[in-house]
Amino acid sequence: MRLPGRPGPPHDLPDADGAAPPAPPPPAKKPLYPRLLRLQHVHPSAWQRAVLGEGALGAGVLLAMADLASAWTIAVLPLAVAAVVKAHDLLQGLLDPQR
Repeated sequence: MRLPGRPGPPHDLPDADGAAPPAPPPPAKKPLYPRLLRLQHVHPSAWQRAVLGEGALGAGVLLAMADLASAWTIAVLPLAVAAVVKAHDLLQGLLDPQR
């Protein structure tokens, strides 16, 4: 309990009950998709990462199951989407160098 007119306990010392002050949260890690592609200029949001990653994989599976494409589509389509995203990132870096 803090009395009026008296400063609270310093933040580097333990509280009155002996508990240490809470540690600051660790820095947030970048999501997996931008880390794998090493994206520097394009920052897709969560739903965009889902559409680009799982959506391309799901579309490849759907096309292969419907016999509209070969089984290689399951692996090639997500890789092609990743290549287009990386190319967009590189192009963004070339067009906007001050960013």
